[in-house]
Amino acid sequence: MNVSVADDSDALLAFETGSADNSAYADASDTAVSIDVTDSNNSGFSDTDPNGVNPNATTQINDIFKIRNQGSQAVVVYVDPSSISSNNRTTSDGFGVDPQASNRPNGDYENSPDSRADGVENDQISLTGLYSTPPYEYSAYADDGTDDAIEEFVLEPGEAFDFGLYVNSGSSTTSATINMDIVADATLVPDSFAGQES
Repeated sequence: MNVSVADDSDALLAFETGSADNSAYADASDTAVSIDVTDSNNSGFSDTDPNGVNPNATTQINDIFKIRNQGSQAVVVYVDPSSISSNNRTTSDGFGVDPQASNRPNGDYENSPDSRADGVENDQISLTGLYSTPPYEYSAYADDGTDDAIEEFVLEPGEAFDFGLYVNSGSSTTSATINMDIVADATLVPDSFAGQES
């Protein structure tokens, strides 16, 4: 599986692989990141030879790269759900991907320890809102459609969070190239957002 992530936000965001735990999967430029989890990717791995994701399983790859707000104002950062084709979404049967954010500096959403799957981080959320758009009307977010829910996706100037992928491989062998657009939108930041200084 190859995933190409593009920034459509006039360089408001920086993609950083240098300090990411799983950066061996990523190749970054100033405006895009390519993620390669195919068996042809042998770059940066020691004593292992990745062969894609496990069949008939879900695979969680956290911290592939950091997304940093390098603009001058707070922005809501998300993946445009419409940029991922419907047959490549985890909401469909079989194969699908959902981009994730973790180690987020804002918001207070936490996954329940009792229901959290292995590999899922405490504060991990879907960057597509599970394929809805802001205000993310998805039942897992307790404050659907409210300012509190939107604040989960805010990055202030200089702040960053980790980008990862949740992959459902389905029951068959699938080879896919997936494109997704990351959006940074200052107009979506709630008026009530007080940031970390409050």
